Amino acid sequence: MELRGDLGEIPPKRTGHVAVAFNRAMIVWGGYQDNSDSNPMQMEVERYLPATDIWIYHTDIDQWRKLTTRGDVPPGTSGASAVQINHKMYVACGHCDGIGNTNKVYRLDLETLKWESITTDIGPSPRDKCSIWEYRDEIYLFGGFGYDPVDYLNEDGEYTKDLVGAEWGSYRGWNNQLHVFDPGTRKWRNPRCKGPKPLPRAAVGASRCGNKAYIFGGRHIDERLNDLHILNLDTLTWSGIMASTGSVPEGRSWHTFTAVSDTHIFLYGGFTTQRDPKSDGWLLDTRTLLWTQLNVPLTNPRLWHTMVRTSEDDILIYGGCCNNILDHTQKMVHSFNVLVYRFSPRSLLRMCLECAFTNRKQLKKDWENLPKSLTGILTHKLEAIELNKASGS
Repeated sequence: MELRGDLGEIPPKRTGHVAVAFNRAMIVWGGYQDNSDSNPMQMEVERYLPATDIWIYHTDIDQWRKLTTRGDVPPGTSGASAVQINHKMYVACGHCDGIGNTNKVYRLDLETLKWESITTDIGPSPRDKCSIWEYRDEIYLFGGFGYDPVDYLNEDGEYTKDLVGAEWGSYRGWNNQLHVFDPGTRKWRNPRCKGPKPLPRAAVGASRCGNKAYIFGGRHIDERLNDLHILNLDTLTWSGIMASTGSVPEGRSWHTFTAVSDTHIFLYGGFTTQRDPKSDGWLLDTRTLLWTQLNVPLTNPRLWHTMVRTSEDDILIYGGCCNNILDHTQKMVHSFNVLVYRFSPRSLLRMCLECAFTNRKQLKKDWENLPKSLTGILTHKLEAIELNKASGS
């Protein structure tokens, strides 16, 4: 299935959005941007991005398309969590425009572009900045920052109240709960986990390799952590703080932590305890727990961005904030470019397509002899190049 829309548009800059991989594309939804340009007397004006819009970045043509969704569309949201199962994108929790924290789950069918709300029973307390992953077609949600879970599903886990925030009327805090959502029954559960749990935290990095989930960092009260925890998803047993060999990344929150193979997880960016935005990259070997700092190309630091791994093993990093997001005396600087990393060679098919396109003066007349799907990729890429020339970009 191919997601089609008008080529040539560029998505609005954003932070706190969600992204999932769908085949060779990245799908982006939600988030907010600093709108202080329209109100220069107020340095921080948050504007949620239109919730009806999704943006598709096609790696075949290096181009964006905007599509309009319908149905039970969620409100504008930041700090939500998203995962893709089959041809559906699930969006859970977050901080909603005019509502505050939510615990609702929405599902977007990527074939019909129709949303539906699928939460029907009691679930986790409303929260944002959770980590999320999928295992055996169920959705796992860990941690987050939100309301006291006393009146919600709270069989297991701890809650730490934000005492500083309470002084100015914010009654929220951090938790270390694990919640599991079954899309088939539309029910949540909060299973009792064994082993020493991570501290309550939010804006944590999490990724699944096989039957284990790996948790790194996140904010707990005033500290941004650099500890590593492993959860066996078959036994629901936490391993405790895992000792790593060699160098270890600096503590951080609002980073991305994404599996790039069956045995390696890529850490990028984030925000330190000293409120320093980062642009460094690290690779964790899950077999040895060895961290390796990568020589990534110099770029703007970013935090509260997204990272996805496509079916062709492209690692796409998009969006986020480039400066101190908590300094309300300065305008927020958003990142808008897409960073592309690879940890494995391109497929033979992809290299052949790139060769056919690079040498299109000699080979374009033969494109029509290719399978229709491949001809479409080459034609769309040529359309994108021509649009960029016409727009002067």
